[in-house]
Amino acid sequence: MDDIVVRCAMRHLREPVNQKYCKEVFVKRSYGFDYDKNFRFMLIQLLGLVNVESIEARVDRNKRDTMTAALSSLTAQRNKEAHTHLKGATRSINAPSVTIAHLQPLYQGLVEFDRVIRKTKW
Repeated sequence: MDDIVVRCAMRHLREPVNQKYCKEVFVKRSYGFDYDKNFRFMLIQLLGLVNVESIEARVDRNKRDTMTAALSSLTAQRNKEAHTHLKGATRSINAPSVTIAHLQPLYQGLVEFDRVIRKTKW
């Protein structure tokens, strides 16, 4: 997600100070991988809501939906582990294969967003 935003900024922003601002303010301050709170928010900050709405309309709906579902699942599991502090309790976590299974639809969705962003004429 960060890479898509940074590469888009590097392609379209001419001033080095603005490129640095994008990296420092939009990307480095985004700590999660939730679609709405993180990825979409960074895109809106860089491209504006009108352009993001246009991009979302051109992204393959199935890829976007499976990507957001995978992100939601990973985010829920991550938050559960990151924000639970029980001493002496045995936690159950997903097998690595479950997490790996989420990566393919996530990757395909991000590739689709990158493709649409690159094709967009600004």
